[in-house]
Amino acid sequence: MPRLARLDAPGVLHHIMGRGIERNLRLSGQRIDFDTLAERVCKNYDISGGELRSGSRRHKVVKARQVLFWFGVRELGYSGAEVARYLGLSTSCVNRFISLGKKPDADFNIHA
Repeated sequence: MPRLARLDAPGVLHHIMGRGIERNLRLSGQRIDFDTLAERVCKNYDISGGELRSGSRRHKVVKARQVLFWFGVRELGYSGAEVARYLGLSTSCVNRFISLGKKPDADFNIHA
């Protein structure tokens, strides 16, 4: 017989649910639109929207795209296809980066 989860400790369930809702902005009704997210990323990395959508391989531009991938898909709940269409990339490119599971090294605040 499989062992049951131990959620009977005081406050455990409340803590787990609170953490999930806090982290997942798509459930809180505070989901920002993708254009706003892109503008904030461009401003943070000091690049233009055209550069972000271009095929540039400059380090700064690639890092900005990775931050946009991560926050768009993981934090805001957009699909990889939506992010890819916005940037003019393949869905595979976006989904491969997300599947690595590595959050980009960035001091980017989504609410700033």
